[in-house]
Amino acid sequence: MIKIVSREKGQGKSLVCLHGYGGSALHWEKVSEELSRQFRVITPNLTHLYMGKEGLNFSQQIDEVAKFIQTQCPNEKIFLSGISYGGALAWGIASRYPALVEKVIFINPMPPAAQQYFAIASLKYFFSIPLPVTLIYFFLGSSLGKVFLNEVAQVFRNLQASEDDGRIEKLQGRKLQFVAQMLWKFSWILRKEKWKSWEQQLNHWQHDCLLIYDRKDPLFKSEFYDGFARKLAGTNVVTTMDAGHISIVQQPKLIAGAMREYLLRDFYKQAEGYN
Repeated sequence: MIKIVSREKGQGKSLVCLHGYGGSALHWEKVSEELSRQFRVITPNLTHLYMGKEGLNFSQQIDEVAKFIQTQCPNEKIFLSGISYGGALAWGIASRYPALVEKVIFINPMPPAAQQYFAIASLKYFFSIPLPVTLIYFFLGSSLGKVFLNEVAQVFRNLQASEDDGRIEKLQGRKLQFVAQMLWKFSWILRKEKWKSWEQQLNHWQHDCLLIYDRKDPLFKSEFYDGFARKLAGTNVVTTMDAGHISIVQQPKLIAGAMREYLLRDFYKQAEGYN
């Protein structure tokens, strides 16, 4: 079992929030602060799970996060939320371990076989070619590689001080090696998984869920999100505009409000019934 450390706030029903690939639990900080008034919010740090030496594929990562949930929330059906790659883990956990989860919230989630849904053409092409990490490193250090990184940076534009602060041009040495390793590992995860099997499982989706996605998400095409909502029968949908892919950082109050309203919906209905 992989050791997963986590942050925790508040009391009440457990809400586990999964961050995206290359992100951190800190991305949930402002949202968890808002939601901790009603829930016990748990934000695990999944960096070691994604980037560890163990070489875990997507399915194995799901199993590890499920073990973490079982340990942290014994004998409880939790609320589960995930953004981007964390959103993919969320639909994977709910599909494989349905008894663990009561409700699921997806925020700009990664789809199965993600390559075909990338909105950035160069990113789609990059992940279609299995490259060794050393070659990725040398490519990223080239002028063409810098252009590629600037395009990819659109996905995380809301996390930067400005779009033209020169960070990409200054990326070198160990930092560039880390980025190369991160891209290589993500490419490996995409290639190693049997995504058709997951797509078939999603055809039998049973959980109550909420999908929050941005109409101008720079990473995945909105057509995927529309199809995803249709695939998961009974999906509740909230759309944002210009919140970016990492919307929990860009518009935390909006996202927290949508999550709270959805999670407390049954409680409000019961209260109205009593009145």
